[in-house]
Amino acid sequence: MNVISERKLYVGLATETNQAPVATGLLKLLRRGNIESGEFAYGKQYLALPSSIALNHDYLPLTPGILPLSESRLRDGGALPLTFKDALPDSWGRRVLEAQRGGPLDDLNVLLLTNADRVGAMVFSEALPMLPEHDETALVALEALAKSVRALELGMEVTPQMRRLLHGGGSLGGARPKATFTHDQRRWIAKFPSAADTHDVELLEISLLKLASLCGIEVSPAHLVPILQGHAILIQRFDRHGAIEKESRQHYLSAAALLNVPYENGMGSYEEFAQVIRRLSINPREDLHQLYRRMIFNLVVDNTDDHVKNHGMLHVGHGQYRLAPAFDIEMQLRNLGYQELAIIPGQQQSSIRLALEVSAAFGINQQHAATIIREIETTVQQHLTSIAASLGATLAFQSTIEECLKRQREIIHGAV
Repeated sequence: MNVISERKLYVGLATETNQAPVATGLLKLLRRGNIESGEFAYGKQYLALPSSIALNHDYLPLTPGILPLSESRLRDGGALPLTFKDALPDSWGRRVLEAQRGGPLDDLNVLLLTNADRVGAMVFSEALPMLPEHDETALVALEALAKSVRALELGMEVTPQMRRLLHGGGSLGGARPKATFTHDQRRWIAKFPSAADTHDVELLEISLLKLASLCGIEVSPAHLVPILQGHAILIQRFDRHGAIEKESRQHYLSAAALLNVPYENGMGSYEEFAQVIRRLSINPREDLHQLYRRMIFNLVVDNTDDHVKNHGMLHVGHGQYRLAPAFDIEMQLRNLGYQELAIIPGQQQSSIRLALEVSAAFGINQQHAATIIREIETTVQQHLTSIAASLGATLAFQSTIEECLKRQREIIHGAV
């Protein structure tokens, strides 16, 4: 069968702003009809660097020679490794890019368009040498961003200035309207209300972030800001450090890439992710305890959107990682009784019993696990509504939250 098309992309790591990325290797993708195959190879110069790391310890190991990529149908995701798919924007980011470019874009073209703002440190180029990108750092008013977001979401006319404000970036998690925002010379994500919202999603999200912190879960700094239509929430990027003009970037891998599980298929589990953490983490005990607390918290607050793209690890040096802070914590208010990320393989029900049974995988005995569960349940019951009230939640909204927590408590303890 004849080759219909061949694409080549150089992959690099850009760990320091305004410095040339380090080229790591070459990605090739071949398409024959609706079948895609490919290969990746690290460059000899990169392999010789003392600082070289594997882009993915298990699935793109640091080794000389060609690494073949599994053949796959395009409708099943093609051959692009999940490690590189981590660098793609979410559905909102792709929507922004396609509005800027006037039409649909394939994954490789999207990878070439989002180098400056995407999650992590990977960058892509069609040629060498790789050049540093100079990101826009101009201060922008939140209201201007919110207006641009709403216009794009509603299919209204989006001016070139609006499109420039939105950026193309590959921000973390979810499909909600968002944009890069500069605050105190640091890079933040600004998340905005959606036209389809039935409640103040941003107020509830920051309430959950504050609550998670009270429960001993690491989260990024966040602020709630009033805008003309509701609130925006600002969340500091955890994969970037320092002022923008001297910013450093960390290589990031989602649980999807670490487990080699596409998030669309609903596979993967907390237990399997714990096994990866045990092998790769620079501090496995701390990270495993963090993940366990996060799992319990998600069960208690009805966060069922805890799929493999909403967890990840950050490279900290010498091929070692740490668990990234929790992000995209949402209270669904629907009490569906299942988790997107199963507690154990094939067991997706929201169940405290399962969470207790699997605690040993996190290095926690069942007695200690029961204590953690009681602490988190008590903290959630005592503080979530009051936190939301302090941020301006109406009495009706507070009642909705309390009713959801009551239903969820019955579900996770097997009372329904």
